[in-house]
Amino acid sequence: MKRRNLTKEMLSPEKFNILVRFMVVAAEKKRFVEYNELNKAFGIPLEDLRDYACILGDYCYENDLPYLNALIIHTTEGKPGNEFFTWIEGKDSSDWGDLVSECLKEFHLPQGNHLRFQNTSEINDSINKFLTI
Repeated sequence: MKRRNLTKEMLSPEKFNILVRFMVVAAEKKRFVEYNELNKAFGIPLEDLRDYACILGDYCYENDLPYLNALIIHTTEGKPGNEFFTWIEGKDSSDWGDLVSECLKEFHLPQGNHLRFQNTSEINDSINKFLTI
């Protein structure tokens, strides 16, 4: 696979917006997402998914959110690829299991509709701001 090394300016804003929401739902449901699932759901080429995942992590970092990209895993290994571990160096010293735990805790679905929909109610503004900076 030929890597393109995408920057956030090169991403499809619509796909990135939906990717963020998709990963929030995955965290709410306490599940991992495989790279090939994202490829099939979003039509993002596998060689670009690593960049999308790292940029998703940058988005989480800039918005003080747990790293949703920690939930994106390889089918065969059951954990993120090397790019994730290279990306996280210098950003967070927690081990991968702790990062996953933070995601699941932060996006735990509380009771009551008002609170349940709070996770994504203001997400468009933060995504648009992130992609244009």
